[in-house]
Amino acid sequence: MSPKNDSGFKVEPFDGSNYGLWSYKMKMYLMSKGLWGAIAGDETTSEAKEQQAHAAIVLNLSDSQLMHVIDSATAREAWGRLARFHHSHDMANRLWLKEKFASFKYAASSMSGHVMELEDLVMKMKRANCGPSEEDVCAVLLRCLPASFESLVQAFRMSVASFSFSDLVSKLIAEEVRQNEAARVEDATALYAGKRKGKQYPKKLQVRRAKGPSGTCYNCGKVGHYARDCRSGRGPREQQHDQSNVAFNACEGFASNSWVMDSGASAHMCKGRDAFEDYEEVHHARSISSATNDVKLNVIGYGTVKLRVQTFVDRHSP
Repeated sequence: MSPKNDSGFKVEPFDGSNYGLWSYKMKMYLMSKGLWGAIAGDETTSEAKEQQAHAAIVLNLSDSQLMHVIDSATAREAWGRLARFHHSHDMANRLWLKEKFASFKYAASSMSGHVMELEDLVMKMKRANCGPSEEDVCAVLLRCLPASFESLVQAFRMSVASFSFSDLVSKLIAEEVRQNEAARVEDATALYAGKRKGKQYPKKLQVRRAKGPSGTCYNCGKVGHYARDCRSGRGPREQQHDQSNVAFNACEGFASNSWVMDSGASAHMCKGRDAFEDYEEVHHARSISSATNDVKLNVIGYGTVKLRVQTFVDRHSP
């Protein structure tokens, strides 16, 4: 851009906020016009350039700031008055900036926003001649991170190698991306699990427990009561040729030498011949029925088994 052409080159009028940024832009503008010598005190600066520089400064001030330079005679004097009034090198402002730096907290919605806020504060401190060291900036950044970054913070604190602020920022942003991705996957998994949990199955697959006994009497063959409560005497199954008896079907998981006693069963099963006190082989067809699925089991013998039963005296059975 040619310094002699103002098209596209504009400095916003200074209204009293962010003097450091405005003064930097204004300096660049004056340098592009070849007028900075009037501010720097260059004795070779012509009167015309002095007047141009003075006018450029005044015309880039809002009405609220004109009171500071209205009676200045030169561009250098106008620039100095603004600097003395607005520059953040006074003691009160430095103390305020240092306190804000010491109590800096994570308040942004993202890591990049958090870093930008910290960098803005550090820039203000540097303009006030109280800028912190890079090591101090890294320490503050690590101190105010959320708890989810604790493992990364400890890794940096235990590191013996030196690292820069830019390295720390890049690693923190990468960790934030990783955590966000992990949270997204976890949410998707939880949503999928919730949908499966809330899935409704057809009513025909639902099992409803009927009131009262729902089994079949193995004495008379009727549904609604058990053999021990049957009033029919000897049922048709006992009168069959195979003289079938009902056995209790024990669940899997019992030891081989364990017995399950059922007061409602007319016979019990034993798998070992050596358990019998007396034993008699069966030479004619005889079977027992399983209480769960009515499966016929062939009988090869029967007899008497003596068992030792331990009674728990402190247990009440109504």
